[in-house]
Amino acid sequence: MDPNEPHVSVIVVNWNGKHFLKPCLDSLFCQSYGTYDVFLVDNASSDRSVDFVQKNYTGEISSGKLKMICNNKNYGFAEGNNIGIRRALENRQVRFIATLNADTIADANWLEKLVESTNRDEKVGMCQGKILLMDGRKIDSTGLLFYRSSTWQDRGENEEDVHQYDSQREIFGVCAAAAVYRREMLEDVALDGEFFDSDFFGYVEDIDLSIRGRLRGWKAIYEPGAVVYHQRGGTTGPQTKFLIYHTGKNNLLLVFKVLPTSFITENLPLILLSQAGEIAVYARRGRLHTILKAKLDAIKMLGKMLLKRGKFFEKGVKLNLNDVVEKALLPPVSAVPSLP
Repeated sequence: MDPNEPHVSVIVVNWNGKHFLKPCLDSLFCQSYGTYDVFLVDNASSDRSVDFVQKNYTGEISSGKLKMICNNKNYGFAEGNNIGIRRALENRQVRFIATLNADTIADANWLEKLVESTNRDEKVGMCQGKILLMDGRKIDSTGLLFYRSSTWQDRGENEEDVHQYDSQREIFGVCAAAAVYRREMLEDVALDGEFFDSDFFGYVEDIDLSIRGRLRGWKAIYEPGAVVYHQRGGTTGPQTKFLIYHTGKNNLLLVFKVLPTSFITENLPLILLSQAGEIAVYARRGRLHTILKAKLDAIKMLGKMLLKRGKFFEKGVKLNLNDVVEKALLPPVSAVPSLP
């Protein structure tokens, strides 16, 4: 452990992902970076995940390299991470928080590359690397794109990796499946002790956090040398009702909570079009009831979101969101975000 290295705490949230934990944790404990610890937050798994980790990682647990947090219920990805982050930040030596999905495998220099890139500029609040699908050929994410329609996409998603994203660059935001956040940014944008919004439960919470960070003047960086392999949808499965419901609900909560009034006013027709388009797409897929329930439940939460909105905007906005979103009005393929 190098005393000159910033201390990083890695948060891994698990819910019934026992079969993913060994490759994920093994990759973490082989990192080239020396000054870090791992918080495994278990959301009341029923598949004996906790027993598996306690049996197979006794050395890491006894040394303090691995810390277990066992919740009494499933708090979701957002609050699960919050629980881990709050515990990690009790240590004043922690300078960076990394989030890593349980269904991932990180290259040995993943953490080193992320910290190195983030540490070059004190205004960089978040950084992600190249996230590939498990086959190593296709891209999962090289950063988050955000459009004037309030629609988002993972940059490069499902493209063959032919080195077209091998240059470091500033991006709109980061995918929390594998990212690092500066402590000061998290503390700057937190609302009532929450970093990720627990009302989002899972999905879109990283878009919300990225927008808050950008509005407060923090930068986001893509570092191609930090590579992670992701079994997208590994813990929930693709196109499930759960996933459609939460993305549909949270896409609308995002508008209520964190998009500046000037942005909404200027782009309102596009925002309405994207919301209607999302409903139409899922209606054609036989999921009309699920997506309508999602939107109606979001509308029921309008008052709560407006309270959060007021608290956030009291902090002050340091950036015009229109200046950093994509120039295209809508995503090139679909107005409905791709689902993890």
